[in-house]
Amino acid sequence: MKAKIGNPNEPWCPVCEDHTEYHLKEIRPGKTRAMYTCNECGSNTWSPTNPFLFGVVVIVLILGLNFLMFAADKNNTAQLQPGEILLGKVAALGMSIFMLAVVWGNSKHWRKFQKWRKKLYQEKIDAVLEQK
Repeated sequence: MKAKIGNPNEPWCPVCEDHTEYHLKEIRPGKTRAMYTCNECGSNTWSPTNPFLFGVVVIVLILGLNFLMFAADKNNTAQLQPGEILLGKVAALGMSIFMLAVVWGNSKHWRKFQKWRKKLYQEKIDAVLEQK
């Protein structure tokens, strides 16, 4: 099924660069994941998500998480051991890197979808102008 328009509310396959037919991925017989798989190429599909709001939420979480860990180091009111504080800082840094990687991947997919969508609309405009 080829889509007539680039719809950000429909799952989109970044490999096929189109809205394609898809199905839920099975982990094992009878168990599915909340990830859709493209029926044409077998890759994961995704619903394009505007990266701005997603990025803002993640940045706020990262800043809050890191602030809490470094504030715990400065005002050790909970009587934490230095090893516990170090472990907390490493965990906060690891989660920050992971969340930034997720935001970066989403942003990459969003840009690819928008480029495809713009090209699709330009082809439609060109086709209408050729008919005139």
